[in-house]
Amino acid sequence: QNAAEGRSDKDIYLFAFLSGLTAASQSDLQKVMYTDQPHYLMHAMPEAWMRPVKWSPLGALVLKSDSEATQVVELGGQVEGREMRTSVLEIPPRTRVKVDDGFYSLAYVHIKSTPNARIGIHSPMLKETYVISALDWGNIWVYGMDILLAGYLTREEFNRKARAILPGTRVFQYDRTRTKNLAVNVAELKSLAELFERVKAWNK
Repeated sequence: QNAAEGRSDKDIYLFAFLSGLTAASQSDLQKVMYTDQPHYLMHAMPEAWMRPVKWSPLGALVLKSDSEATQVVELGGQVEGREMRTSVLEIPPRTRVKVDDGFYSLAYVHIKSTPNARIGIHSPMLKETYVISALDWGNIWVYGMDILLAGYLTREEFNRKARAILPGTRVFQYDRTRTKNLAVNVAELKSLAELFERVKAWNK
């Protein structure tokens, strides 16, 4: 992400920590729904859809739901210039719905209501129909969340100070990292008070 196209050395990176509770398992999700708690259901697409080897249009995607009721879903992915795009559509019961919003990659699918049947997504370019079952959704809502803002750096400062964390390294958040990461000590971040003053001046 740090090395992606369209980045500027003047970009500001804001570092934050989040603390709260999640209800990600199917049993926890059932309890959340039973008690009518808020939830946000997502399904992350596989690597071939999220990061296709060939950067070309996925084609006119076709979605179909086996549900007895109309489902409202949101698709999120990238277009040709790698900008993020979302598309919200209604899928009537057992009806094919075509969406041609220029997706070059598809990162996630979000469903607005409780899923009770599978949803299929077909890509002409990948020549594949990907099926999401009713149990394949994860709840990403965080309960009782506190957001702790730790500080900021410009992208140029971050690149100068950051050190590499190689895949397989044990860190605070994970027993083992899966990809290469970059890290900066919290003590090296710049105070948010300075950033807030700059924002006030910019607003004036």
